[in-house]
Amino acid sequence: MLDLTTPSPIPTPPSLPSNLSLSKTHKTGHNLKQLKLLRTLYYFRFGTAELISGHVGVSRRSIHNSLLVLVDKGLLHRRYEPGYKLIHKPAVYCLAPAGIRALRSCWERDGHELDDQILQQLHNTYSDRMATEKFVTHSMNVMQTVIHIKQQQPKTFDAKTTSLMTDRGDEYPRPKPDLYLKRRKLSQTKPNEYFVDTFEEDVELWIIKKRVRLYILHQQAYEWSADEYPTIVLIVKDKKKIPRLRRYIRKRIEEQWLEEDVNFIIYSEARL
Repeated sequence: MLDLTTPSPIPTPPSLPSNLSLSKTHKTGHNLKQLKLLRTLYYFRFGTAELISGHVGVSRRSIHNSLLVLVDKGLLHRRYEPGYKLIHKPAVYCLAPAGIRALRSCWERDGHELDDQILQQLHNTYSDRMATEKFVTHSMNVMQTVIHIKQQQPKTFDAKTTSLMTDRGDEYPRPKPDLYLKRRKLSQTKPNEYFVDTFEEDVELWIIKKRVRLYILHQQAYEWSADEYPTIVLIVKDKKKIPRLRRYIRKRIEEQWLEEDVNFIIYSEARL
């Protein structure tokens, strides 16, 4: 089984300069602390002060104040609808166009080559301000998943969000997984790579089944260059769907006569 109690921090390619302290100002005119917040929102697309605090390990108050500064500078967009207060829903933040340009300028000034996939990912981020509530919720659930993983036993996996899956050309399944995990120290007894997808309670079962079929077809096409195909982790928050999904997966694998099994693990939010 997947050891989801042994996570890692999100890696940082393209990275910010590691030799600068948080008090120093980068060539873009923004200090490193501000750029790291921009980078975090590039990784996950959306986040609240509490979620970002849990991810970066800084107090919520400090993160909240920093986010407001970035909003005032026009680098972030703050989403806070009138109905949020009634349901005690916090403000949600995403990159504004000026924030996207600041990140790109930072990476280019530091000599990082931005290939077509990274440029496309940056371009996609321009539309985040108009994203649906469903997409926003899913993006934040992915961040929460990473936080849950990190809070257990760290420094076991390197993890990538969809925004960072630009290193293997077209090898990743399309649409890309929510997360790709790779064990830092290779194990002889446990899988070393994982694809992780999160499905909210309102996601229909047929959509999850479609994702299962995609992984099976992707594995059959030998589109993954590593020796073993990653183990697939499906986080299905509606527990009622899990028994039917397990039966469906067994049936599909038996029908396909696969030369090599595609390994699926299903978790609910409670198990995570």
